[in-house]
Amino acid sequence: MKITEEIKKHLLFTELSEKDLKSISEFSSVESYKKDTFIFETGHTADCIYLITEGRVSIEMHEPVRGSLILESLTKGQLLGLSWLSYPSHWIFDAKCLDDVSVIKIDAKRLAEFCESNHEAGYNIMKNIALLIRDRLQSTRLQLMDIYATSREILRI
Repeated sequence: MKITEEIKKHLLFTELSEKDLKSISEFSSVESYKKDTFIFETGHTADCIYLITEGRVSIEMHEPVRGSLILESLTKGQLLGLSWLSYPSHWIFDAKCLDDVSVIKIDAKRLAEFCESNHEAGYNIMKNIALLIRDRLQSTRLQLMDIYATSREILRI
């Protein structure tokens, strides 16, 4: 797998030049994970960002009474891991493989340094991250509306 070509396909990097894509690929690597393993877990240091190239990953949180709750499932072409954007940089959810999974792992510190040193590319990356966050928030809103509506129906019975 050519890392530069895979990075180029992702929404996050669509507006970057070939030179910028090549620079990012220099601090990126291909990794594979087996089904039912964790890519990362809550509380561990968030020091990278993942582009899913194969398989499905669940975003989960542990609830003491009910156990693990799946909040969202991500698949090929999607971005995994935004916790590195805030400080302290620790994962706030678990990421568990629902299938065998392949990803491109990008060093978050080096990506942040790249964005800082190349303002135009950095602006485009952060703008696209903002769009991804917006979409995830909208998805969460819809889930909450569904849960709330279901809860109201149960209470009426």
